[in-house]
Amino acid sequence: MEGANKRVKNIIAVWLALVAAGLSVVQHRTAKVNTPNKFVGAWRLAWLERPAADGQVRRVDCTGLFVFTPDGHASVQVMERNPQRESGPGPQQYSAGGYEASWGTYTVNGRDHTFAFHIEGALVRSLIGKDLPRAYEFSGNQLIVKSTRADEHWRVAWERTDMKSTNTPQSALTPDDIRAVSPALASYTQKSITEDLWKRPDLSARDRSLITVAALIARSQTIGMLHYFNLALDNGVTPAELSEVVTHLAFYSGWSNALSAVPVLKEIFEQRGIGVDQLPEISPQLLPLNEQAEAQRAAGVEQNFGAVSPGVVQYTRDLLFRDLWLRPALAPHDRSLITVSALIASGQVAQITYHLNRAMDSGLTQKQASEMLTHLAFYTGWPPVFSALPVVKEIFAKRSGTASEKGAQ
Repeated sequence: MEGANKRVKNIIAVWLALVAAGLSVVQHRTAKVNTPNKFVGAWRLAWLERPAADGQVRRVDCTGLFVFTPDGHASVQVMERNPQRESGPGPQQYSAGGYEASWGTYTVNGRDHTFAFHIEGALVRSLIGKDLPRAYEFSGNQLIVKSTRADEHWRVAWERTDMKSTNTPQSALTPDDIRAVSPALASYTQKSITEDLWKRPDLSARDRSLITVAALIARSQTIGMLHYFNLALDNGVTPAELSEVVTHLAFYSGWSNALSAVPVLKEIFEQRGIGVDQLPEISPQLLPLNEQAEAQRAAGVEQNFGAVSPGVVQYTRDLLFRDLWLRPALAPHDRSLITVSALIASGQVAQITYHLNRAMDSGLTQKQASEMLTHLAFYTGWPPVFSALPVVKEIFAKRSGTASEKGAQ
């Protein structure tokens, strides 16, 4: 018993020495890292699996802690309860005596779902100075990490220690919250949305994020904003683009709906260290205007509605199509995508024809438009999507016919 206590004390002493060394170095350097805030906090080891001596992948009896800070620093400790060997069959040794400890900085690539752990100090000194690439995925309250190296076959799951104690914004509801009220809904959420819908191939994760964000703002569904705004940033939507989505949808979903997103996004930006300098300018250099197309659009609106509401016609021309639509913080494809998504989400089917044609003229394919409807069904409910289907069907038919006529000429 005394030997076991002495071993634990030695481990704690090593860990404290590493932390102290890390803090002394941190005081003399700054890490410029745009840290995705879903990482920030303390994660307790849930399970670790790796190849055993016979080559079979098995779970290891161990405990550990992984800590990520908002300024881009990290430290990890893993201790096997009954160490059998110093290292696995892989090429890299991470532990000594069944204990692993290292600290340094980390950078995240949200598009590839990878992060690099830059080792500044470690119990195994051969790790110092190395960049260790890791693949990651978030699953409920777990962060699952594995090596990106083809010759390493370990995998580890980390579980957030206390969702409420961290200053990192989290989803308003956890899977356990949903399960406590409706186990069936929790199952549908996990299996149909997380494991299926978001992995369908005809839309990128980034486009799915833009569609989801637009639907939430259009319907002022604040309970989902914290999770999906963070996910959008993790999926490659930039802070400037997310800011511009809010600006754009003020005109297409109403000022109050757009403003409902402001407190949520403000908190996220603060936690991620995103300042005003990373957001779109008030009066940027606008994109070039297609004078012919705009003149044709404006003439049609003027002829139909000029006598009904000159003010609406004027603002539509000057503020929307000669200003808002030309702001460079969103690509024309993205601006059209969020507009159509918001129109469908709010049931404005009369406006879909013009904007979906504009989206497809900007590069949205028929397959992508079709998948947009599939995605929206889960976030707006089936009725708004089914209300839009006849309009979209007609657009597809007309564009298909036009393309056939051009091909025959």
